[in-house]
Amino acid sequence: MINLRKYFYYYITAAVFFFVGTAFFLIYKDILVIKLFLNKQHKEAPLNLGSQVAGRKEVKLFYFKDDKFAFDTKKLVWFKDKVELLRHIVNNWLAFMQEERIITKRVCLDTVCFDKSGQQAFFSFDRLPLESDWSIYYKWNFIESLFKTIRESGFRINSVVFLVNHKQMQDDHLDFSVPWPIDGFY
Repeated sequence: MINLRKYFYYYITAAVFFFVGTAFFLIYKDILVIKLFLNKQHKEAPLNLGSQVAGRKEVKLFYFKDDKFAFDTKKLVWFKDKVELLRHIVNNWLAFMQEERIITKRVCLDTVCFDKSGQQAFFSFDRLPLESDWSIYYKWNFIESLFKTIRESGFRINSVVFLVNHKQMQDDHLDFSVPWPIDGFY
């Protein structure tokens, strides 16, 4: 006689592991977002940026698509702090690149800092913003569109050092061991 109880537990265990694995996969791919409300009496204070915000300004966000440069104009919050403003502009540009399906993964600029002279910026991303299957030409123009966006925003910097998680950015085609000139190569 077949022991049904023994097989029943195997099926239940397999089903539980399947659903738990599916949930972890969905969370990993940012398809399922879980927000926990542990302390219901805690209310978040409104963010007061009044002293840091200078207003709103239209910014041209450049991109390279179909072998040409184009731009879209977005109205962005304009911060008084140069570091926060540059980080805000680049993160909005990255979000725009994802909306336009130029990049497939979500990339965020974690840290921006300047050297003592204020002429060289250091960008530290959370992951590599370049796709591995892009050609050198396409990667180059992707970076050029970032530089065009920064120049059109009115920043007066000479070069940018690219980092990923505060370490030198690594790519098979392009050399990120030296600062890239913001004037571009055109």
